[in-house]
Amino acid sequence: PLHVPWYPHPLNNSIQSIMPGMIPYLVSRAILLTSTAKDAAVGDVTPVPASVEEIAAGLITGKRALVVGGTRGIGRGIALTLARGGASVVVVGRDTSTIVQEMRHVAPTPSPKDQELAAQPADLFTVSGANKLVEALATTMANQIGDSVNENGNDHARPFDYVFFTVGCWPNYSDPYTADGVEKVVALDLLARHAVLSGLMRHKLLKTDKDAGARIISTLASAQQFPFQSAESARKRLEESTELIPPGRVPFCLMPVGLAGDAWLREASRRYRQHNLRFVGTFPGIVSTEVATTSFPPWTAPLLRAKLWLTARTEEEAGLAHVTVATSNNVGRHDVCFFNHLCQGRRAHDVAMDDDLAAFVFDWLETTCDRTA
Repeated sequence: PLHVPWYPHPLNNSIQSIMPGMIPYLVSRAILLTSTAKDAAVGDVTPVPASVEEIAAGLITGKRALVVGGTRGIGRGIALTLARGGASVVVVGRDTSTIVQEMRHVAPTPSPKDQELAAQPADLFTVSGANKLVEALATTMANQIGDSVNENGNDHARPFDYVFFTVGCWPNYSDPYTADGVEKVVALDLLARHAVLSGLMRHKLLKTDKDAGARIISTLASAQQFPFQSAESARKRLEESTELIPPGRVPFCLMPVGLAGDAWLREASRRYRQHNLRFVGTFPGIVSTEVATTSFPPWTAPLLRAKLWLTARTEEEAGLAHVTVATSNNVGRHDVCFFNHLCQGRRAHDVAMDDDLAAFVFDWLETTCDRTA
């Protein structure tokens, strides 16, 4: 059962004293109507703890995490939650000027042994930018290996235990395409994630131990029962994204990308099965971020912020929920699992369960990466 305190809203104290968390709570229950059917084998991750300290011991402390898109929004909430729990965190974003200091501010004092908090600037709108990011991460790990050998005579550089993909955007109708000629939603929500994951595997930067492989969490629109969608509409959306055909209107241009994201996770779990990875797709619900502002005229931004101020979860609440899911035993019950905004295990959309579509999405991303690199 979901309790109101999970969703405190950012209203002032006088209003909160009358109706604490009620508006976001009611909104979250309404959104539940859009979820797909429950996955009984995965189950629900409940309850979300009051603080990260309750899940830190043995689950976060001493682990190493990569947060791709972690300088703002949900990714920032995840990064701060991980740092607070004692994990070593590398945050990727376009502007990384403040995130390390923010993580240090919330990290335990004294910090756990070997906790490292770092940031890597990157522009993931292009495949070359994604490749440069992975090369930088690989160089950093190689340097750590060299230092380790010099000091101890052995190699103990640690690969990543968790990778969180939160990088993404909404359509930008005034400037819709990247330098690669790919529509920006597809470029960030799908292509960048695929390029980074492929690079991490290629450079052996992910933990692949039996029964303890890395967990790959992709935040997009998992477990949503989008109407009027088909495998053909998802294919068409990807193909048109490189043909300079303008994206459709929100939310219709986002739905097939969300389905393609879940199909990609399913196919990635199949192709990387021998590496013991676990894949997780999540839907964050309504979170107070700036991501939607690019799709609307500038004058609407204050109205959007006001609406989110009333109805949305905070970055920190979304971050704690995602870390709770990522560290749960539920994730190990399938090679790939999907969770809605209430941390309930759900099935993917029927379209995303199409094996032919899943193979098409993975191969299309692979081909597009090769072509644009």
